[in-house]
Amino acid sequence: MTAYFEFNDELHQLLLKLDEEPDPELDDTSEPNLDYEDLSRRIEKVKPCLEDVSCYRLIRDDMQDCFYAADLGVWKKYPDEKGFFALYVVTFSYLGRIATVTANYPGVCVSMETKKKTAECLEKYGFVFVDSDILDNAKYDGKREWFLNNGASWADRLFGCS
Repeated sequence: MTAYFEFNDELHQLLLKLDEEPDPELDDTSEPNLDYEDLSRRIEKVKPCLEDVSCYRLIRDDMQDCFYAADLGVWKKYPDEKGFFALYVVTFSYLGRIATVTANYPGVCVSMETKKKTAECLEKYGFVFVDSDILDNAKYDGKREWFLNNGASWADRLFGCS
């Protein structure tokens, strides 16, 4: 399975390699090394499998001004708070077909069993699963100055917004 649940040298080398590719958010290139239509089709194809795993009807949210392409997820408004919190969200990076799953609703976490089932679905459709917890704790050490100068993590690089 192409899934990473720990930050190891293989994952680190993959991230460093992907960081060298043109990024549609960071680079002034007329044609980034990315097929948006293919990525969009793959996201739609994996959606039913992820809905089975999560037991939710997932809503797609395409991103702008972010380092990732889209979320498939379910959100809930938390009482007395502005905005929404994620109950189960799969986020798809522009780089390397990397995807992760998160939740930030108070008292909700994604179990390891659900993460592994999510990873299996993603792999079937050509994505690489990386556990968001390990990316949050991995200091960015690639080539992009902004991330280096701002103490960013690899999660910021793959799944943050500009």
